[in-house]
Amino acid sequence: MDNYQDFNVQLQELNKDNLYDAPKDELNEYTDFEIGFKRFCFDNNRNVLIEIGDEKIILHLYHDILNALEDRWHEQITKLAIGNKVNITFGRDLDLTFHPIEDKDEVICEYTFLGTGKYKYCNFYLSQVVKIMNCFVNEVFEMAIQQGYITAEDFAEFTSVNKNNET
Repeated sequence: MDNYQDFNVQLQELNKDNLYDAPKDELNEYTDFEIGFKRFCFDNNRNVLIEIGDEKIILHLYHDILNALEDRWHEQITKLAIGNKVNITFGRDLDLTFHPIEDKDEVICEYTFLGTGKYKYCNFYLSQVVKIMNCFVNEVFEMAIQQGYITAEDFAEFTSVNKNNET
């Protein structure tokens, strides 16, 4: 069955509309990494295009994508890569559930527009979805590190990377 569609996630232009208040930590409840990453997403709020087959969905880095990243999107990618069903929610707008097909480079994606009852299905190459999501997540965190909002060490701890393997 060669009925696969395209999947993509990419950063777009800066979102000049200030739709949100800047993140604050008045109660000192966040780690330096958490508040730094929130500030990065706020200061660099961009539209994020998610293409699911013919569907083009625009989300925002600050809150939609931030929420998914804080919910450990990177761990979901790892689980998906080894064949587990995963669910990723983007803010209050979009919910993706990926159902890998055993012994195939195929995944069925059920996507739901939250609050509307509208949902659809698409088939993708599993390897393509994993690669694209990994590249996107890494790009966002790398930008935050390069701009000094978070440290590489805190990122490594957040993603549970063994710091002893770094040279």
